[in-house]
Amino acid sequence: MSECPFCGKELPEESGLCPKCGREQAGPAENDAAEDTAIREALLGNHAAEYIGKFDRMAAARNPLSWNTAAFFFGALWMAYRRLYVQALCFTLLGACVGWNVTDLTLSAALTVALGLVAGVFGNRIYMSAVGARAAKARTLQGAAREAYVKRNRPSLWGVLIFLAVLAAILFAVLWYASSD
Repeated sequence: MSECPFCGKELPEESGLCPKCGREQAGPAENDAAEDTAIREALLGNHAAEYIGKFDRMAAARNPLSWNTAAFFFGALWMAYRRLYVQALCFTLLGACVGWNVTDLTLSAALTVALGLVAGVFGNRIYMSAVGARAAKARTLQGAAREAYVKRNRPSLWGVLIFLAVLAAILFAVLWYASSD
């Protein structure tokens, strides 16, 4: 026999309602939804409620667009903090390629703003896809393995430091190569 999560009364087998408080009992789908929300909250970290709200609105509206101010202003660093390393590297390389031979400061500023707009408009969609994939992986794990996986995939300043270290190594290699000519 199980207990009502609201009042603690023992429930008869396969009861849809609690005989004491009258509340409907969670079925397997509701339990899965609660587990999914808990996993997403753990993966999202400090701003989980904000991101879950945005993700749910985007999914309900079937709209891939949603504004993210942090992604607009910080671009690749925001992506690295959210552990979107591949996206951060692609964003950085795209910015470097676009601005490589631009000597006009006005054009350079316009291209930088355009890249920021792309990150600001599509950042939540990219993050939503990544969190969805991470949550799906976490659901396949149990106990300590799940906790370790979630902890490894939460937003972290270590992600920013790792990204900056890789970026510095790439920049050092490019400068070393350029100076050897």
